[in-house]
Amino acid sequence: MKCDNCQAEIRPGDTTCSECGTEIQNTVSLDETITFKLGEQLEEEKSIDISELTAEGPVLVIIRGRNLGSSYPLGEGEISIGRDPKSDIFLDDITVSRKHATIVTGGDGSTMDDVGSLNGTYVNKKQIDKKILEDKDELQIGKFRLVFLSED
Repeated sequence: MKCDNCQAEIRPGDTTCSECGTEIQNTVSLDETITFKLGEQLEEEKSIDISELTAEGPVLVIIRGRNLGSSYPLGEGEISIGRDPKSDIFLDDITVSRKHATIVTGGDGSTMDDVGSLNGTYVNKKQIDKKILEDKDELQIGKFRLVFLSED
């Protein structure tokens, strides 16, 4: 985001421009993605204990973040994940890139790909570019945590 007065870069959370001192009305644009570090919490969040989950897989279940407990069956083919409302799995938060990741499911399992997201995609707390998913893998996309449940 840029200052309306002098066009200097404004960081999320700034209330005044560091260059010209102009008061900033809204420091977060819904069109922008903010940076987010693994393990960082932006607000107090509830979570689900994954040991309690059972599902006919393959499926993703949100275990931390908005829409807690929502599940997304993964059929054959490609599933898009992101902040774009047209995504197959829509994660509505500014820590999620519009086009964040994809999961491709076929006869040989499900593979997750990061598609150039700002904050990265993590599986079991390790940043990935591409990863074959295994039962009970924990995914982190922005501040959302999801668990992958396979058919096994």
